[in-house]
Amino acid sequence: MKRLLLVVVLGALVVAATGCDVSPPAATVNGVAISQSTLNDDLSNEVANPGAQCAALVAAGSAASPIGVGTQGDGSTNAVTPSFADNALETLVLEQLEMQALARRGVTVTRADITAATADYESQLQSQLQQAQSQSSAPAGCTLSVSSPVAGQLPGSFLRRQAASLADQEALEVAVGHVNVSQRALESYYRTNTAELTQECLNVIVADTQAAAQALHDQIAAGASFATAATSADADKQGTPTGGELQCAYPAQLQLGTAASATVSALSTGQLAEPLALSRQGSTGAVTTFYIVVQMRARQLVPFATVRNSIRQVILATHAAAVGTALKRLIRQAHVTVDPRYGTWSPTRGVTIPTPPPPAFVLNGSANVPASSGLSSSGLTIVPGAG
Repeated sequence: MKRLLLVVVLGALVVAATGCDVSPPAATVNGVAISQSTLNDDLSNEVANPGAQCAALVAAGSAASPIGVGTQGDGSTNAVTPSFADNALETLVLEQLEMQALARRGVTVTRADITAATADYESQLQSQLQQAQSQSSAPAGCTLSVSSPVAGQLPGSFLRRQAASLADQEALEVAVGHVNVSQRALESYYRTNTAELTQECLNVIVADTQAAAQALHDQIAAGASFATAATSADADKQGTPTGGELQCAYPAQLQLGTAASATVSALSTGQLAEPLALSRQGSTGAVTTFYIVVQMRARQLVPFATVRNSIRQVILATHAAAVGTALKRLIRQAHVTVDPRYGTWSPTRGVTIPTPPPPAFVLNGSANVPASSGLSSSGLTIVPGAG
């Protein structure tokens, strides 16, 4: 276990009678203070709800628990690790830089911008969560499910906060990258990219052997329906979709392999392909071959309303390099200071947690056990060296 060399309270530290936070700012950005209470609010909202906590960790690319060591002696989890706190502080610094850049350009983030950013955030989080789960890197105990919309699984205040932050970022992308994400631009992209926005609807039956697949193919070619053939003895009923009908999907989502994908994409509507051989790797590493009988049931262009937000994200992503360069320039030119209790600021590394002294310089080991500071009974604490 790492030594706990310092405990810094991140709660309502010292508040004057007027309600003003007179504690030192957590950071300043070109002279504008980011108060400790602002940072505390973000941290509290993120750790108070399991879904929000998971969303924050997934967005940060971390699977480590953000919970530190309680200091009130009441068993409460009123502490967060330095890496979690500093990630939140770094986000606040970048947000402030973006807001200052937008103000200099006379850009105002509108309600429509926030509405669009809300949909973008939900989509991005869903994708990040799916990727984390597929790579077994999702935070332990994450309660967010990819089988239902994430918006309904997150506190409204947390979702609004993330959407507002993303709206600022996207507004800067539009301003710096000269990106056109107007309704007309989105519709134009849709009209000129119908091929990549068209899904394939396949009838599929899986068979264990080539002979069985050929028998199924001949049965269907002779007039039998896929629903009938899917229940025959030659079909692998566990691998075959119900009724032999596969949900419509984009070609890349079907994951048939290069050769099989080319064959399937070349099929005309209603055409039946000769049996195709596919391979899969089991949990033990062994590779087995199976066969599928495929028919192109239909092709369908996905409605514009369904892919509108995805098109918007694609257009923004194509200008990511230019926006990244502009943001790096803002960071290099900015004057940022960070309260030493949270760490230091670097234009290339962001907020770096404090480096604790070597154990040889710690004379009293019992002093490393955090105790109640007396400054707050309900605040969060950051435990340097614990994350």
